Amino acid sequence: MPTFQERNMTFTFPEDWYPIRYEQSQTHVEKMMPLQNTHAVDFLCCHQGRLILIEAKRFTERPIENVEHLVNEIAGQFKDTLCGIALCHVRSEAAMKLYSDALLPQQPHEHHKLEVFLEIQNETSLLPKATIQTQVLQSLRTKFVRLGFALRLLDSTRMRNHPWTVEVH
Repeated sequence: MPTFQERNMTFTFPEDWYPIRYEQSQTHVEKMMPLQNTHAVDFLCCHQGRLILIEAKRFTERPIENVEHLVNEIAGQFKDTLCGIALCHVRSEAAMKLYSDALLPQQPHEHHKLEVFLEIQNETSLLPKATIQTQVLQSLRTKFVRLGFALRLLDSTRMRNHPWTVEVH
């Protein structure tokens, strides 16, 4: 099973999910980053023809002071990543074909998935953890559901029976 390290967390994906570290990919580093102020999600996965974008955030020391700022940061990462994948589709880039074909198929799927792993371990945040999670989820859904994306917010307590796993160190 493919395994990746990110911010003292270990992500493990099923073999048939075809995960890549998008933020370290040639597409992001060489094509998107030179555009300035572009951001990327941590992982792209393709499972059964559907695209899954995964962004991981972990707060252990600094508190979350502004939930809307966090939401806009995550939304920007999703937006810039989707632009990068679309660029690969236009340029017919072989390295990203699996993901660009999933995003822009001949026959559209009902939706693609945006997944946010938000681990809040700093209890000094100005808002309770559950409130932050609810606000983040609602705000991101408002931004992306109308574009055809399903959105899921996860943390280490909500990973039971999930296809990919995270071990927080």
